[in-house]
Amino acid sequence: MRNAIRPMCGAAMLVILSFSGCGESKQDYANGIRAAIAQDKQASAQVSGSLGIWEALTGAAPEKVEQYVGSLKAIDMNRCPQDFRAAYQAHIYAWENYATAYRAGRDMSALKKAIDDTWLVVNDRAREYGVQDALK
Repeated sequence: MRNAIRPMCGAAMLVILSFSGCGESKQDYANGIRAAIAQDKQASAQVSGSLGIWEALTGAAPEKVEQYVGSLKAIDMNRCPQDFRAAYQAHIYAWENYATAYRAGRDMSALKKAIDDTWLVVNDRAREYGVQDALK
């Protein structure tokens, strides 16, 4: 009877581990982060061209800011570790707040700082996984 249970327990454990993300290596996460950062850079380039993102969005139509936020939300984070996802989600949330204030014509200086601060956290999380090259 015991011998019949062991294979079932082993199979059940494999299923649990496959859903828990325990099989992800630091290198797998680093690759996921690099891919997400590349998508972020692409979204920024689509909106800003050769300008920096702030230069491109200063004085732009609110729809342009909202388009950028939509592009950030579309970034595939499935291969990224949870702590990086949370940091990036906070960054998107800061951009959403900025877009809302921008549309309403409110002062956005504190919101711009929040975006910069959340981006620093995103960078810190990426570096924890050995990703420096993609951040340049």
